[in-house]
Amino acid sequence: MKDCSLLIILVPFGHAPKIVKYAKENGMVGATVMLAFGTVKNKILDFLGIREIRKELILTAGRTEFLNELMGKLENKFKITRKNFGIAFTIPLMYINHKQLNNDEKINFKNFKDEEIKTVKSAIFTIVNRGKAGEVVDASLQAGARGGTIINARGSGLNQTMRIFDMEIEPEKEIVLTVVDDTKLDGIVQSIREKSDVEKDGHGILFVLPVSKSYGIK
Repeated sequence: MKDCSLLIILVPFGHAPKIVKYAKENGMVGATVMLAFGTVKNKILDFLGIREIRKELILTAGRTEFLNELMGKLENKFKITRKNFGIAFTIPLMYINHKQLNNDEKINFKNFKDEEIKTVKSAIFTIVNRGKAGEVVDASLQAGARGGTIINARGSGLNQTMRIFDMEIEPEKEIVLTVVDDTKLDGIVQSIREKSDVEKDGHGILFVLPVSKSYGIK
């Protein structure tokens, strides 16, 4: 498989359509947009009882080189990384079932795993029961994370589910995305494991993916 990545862009609610439109004009094939909630680390907003801000999460896959160039164009056009606005980062993919990207080549997962991925950040994905995302966010903040994004995992029908690592992601699940420096990764993961329900059978799952390039993440 040729070098492909997943581009993840997080912006305030309402900004995704124009970003996707511009990206398509610059060669992006397509994208998925999801509603998410960014957690707020602010004493005044905490006092007012406001801890979440509506966000939009944009997902698109493509050649790594193309996506890196696209991130630069989006930053120049929309200033995504300006303070309190958004972030963008890429995650290397082992496989994607898209002919334009993999060209039906024989997949060699071993080569991917053996390849050293140079990165200083990681993306923590924690899937928990609905209503438990706050515990995950609090645990990560206590261990040094700067914030997190809560994604409501919903199917298009009441009887439809999605499976990740043999765990059903149904309407009552929440996904917490936290991007952290590798120097803080172990401590944050351990804090989430100890202070949330993720370790209980059937209550959650946590996995970590490398971030190969990022904008707007300090």
